Amino acid sequence: SLSLKPLRVKQHSFAHRLSWLFPPWCIMAGGASEEPAVHQVTDFPAMQAVSFQSSDPALQDLVFLNSITVDAMPSDAGGSSMADFAPAVFRRVEAELQNLGMSKHDIVDVKTTICDMRDLIKFNELYDSWMSGVEVLPAQTACQLHDESSTPPSARLALSVTATKAQKEKLPRVRAGGGKPDAMFPAEDAAYEAQPMHFPWSPVVHAGDVTWLAGSLDISAGSAAEAQTEAILRVIGANLAEDGLSRESLVHMEILAPTSLAPDEFDTVQRLCAEYLGSGKVKVSTIRPAKTCAGCKVEISCV
Repeated sequence: SLSLKPLRVKQHSFAHRLSWLFPPWCIMAGGASEEPAVHQVTDFPAMQAVSFQSSDPALQDLVFLNSITVDAMPSDAGGSSMADFAPAVFRRVEAELQNLGMSKHDIVDVKTTICDMRDLIKFNELYDSWMSGVEVLPAQTACQLHDESSTPPSARLALSVTATKAQKEKLPRVRAGGGKPDAMFPAEDAAYEAQPMHFPWSPVVHAGDVTWLAGSLDISAGSAAEAQTEAILRVIGANLAEDGLSRESLVHMEILAPTSLAPDEFDTVQRLCAEYLGSGKVKVSTIRPAKTCAGCKVEISCV
């Protein structure tokens, strides 16, 4: 069963006002009565961590850090490039975690907001390198939330992370940090020359009694949102099965569908997801970003 309550945010600065980005937090069956440790690090408009509480004693230290970024760097210092901006954000993530007695090794899920999707290839390379030494990479979901014109020209990136010191299980397809590139992407898909593409995430991350599924997309299924959604739901089923779970185990589903998606296609995505979830009490959050990874029409992540 799933219990929902309003979210009160523990702020480092002031709360981000885009309330639609804050999915109501949930308590796993038998969970504690205290609210989850949600920290709004900045007010930068970014995807937010999916916050909840678990009844597992190993997960009582769960922490959710939202909108981690740094002040825009002056362009004359080279700070307008992802190569300079991302490492600064990574350093701030580590500093925020260190304040809580944690490190990057304890991250289980990451929500990545990229200000210009052409930076995705470079970000993945830098993120993979930063995660060197991490045996189980976190799950990850990424998008460009807003048009380039609505963010400062030198802003590049914000991360929202979920972390716990609970041990992450080494499932069959978990990935370690610092891995090799998985594919080559042509220049027209990036702001840089054609280069290797890293896929620096684990599709399934299990710690304590919780499993996080990375954002799944499938443009190979065709250009129709219906076909892509059906393919993704099959992947979700397979990922759950890898951890001995089924769709009945889900407590939260997050759907990313670009603002360019036609209303009838968006309705189809929602219908297919509702049919997949059935009558279970699963919280569903929908985000309408300006751009998605690989130009997909839908990307879905789950807890």
